[in-house]
Amino acid sequence: MDKTTTGYIGENKFIYVSTLQKVIMLEVIKCPIQVSFDRTSIGKKWTLTILRDLIFGMKRFMDFLKTNPGLSGKVLSARLREMEIDKLVKKEVYSTTPVLIEYHLTQKGAAMNKILYELSMFGAKYYPEEVFGESNVSNEAAIDIFGSAFKLQDDAIAFNKAPIIRPLKTIDLISD
Repeated sequence: MDKTTTGYIGENKFIYVSTLQKVIMLEVIKCPIQVSFDRTSIGKKWTLTILRDLIFGMKRFMDFLKTNPGLSGKVLSARLREMEIDKLVKKEVYSTTPVLIEYHLTQKGAAMNKILYELSMFGAKYYPEEVFGESNVSNEAAIDIFGSAFKLQDDAIAFNKAPIIRPLKTIDLISD
């Protein structure tokens, strides 16, 4: 049976995973959640709602403005540009008259689907009156219906395929 513990050496946090045969020590120098916020625009206002709209199939600038009344064109333009730099969305320009511009999720952006799903389920479960108002179905049924809109597809997102982590040190406990 694997046993995972954490500890500190100096200021750095380490994760120790011990199995029957070896102990693996992995240094964690910064929280991965904080890195995600630092390296992308996902922590900025409107970014998650724009990602939600892309997941639900919206592609055009005006569509985002229509579904988010408090969002200004200036802020939307800035967020889309930041999300493009972050490689969360891809901008496609079609040479038609007038010029047609569409935004699409990249694989990296599509991986946000699971995060948005969990945030949505949290809001629906703990704040159903604000999410659903006066509904003629139970909260559980409303949550099921609402959650199915995200159409999670693990294979398409490849979210569960973790990157290869090279441990700092591996100690063999059983020698051959």
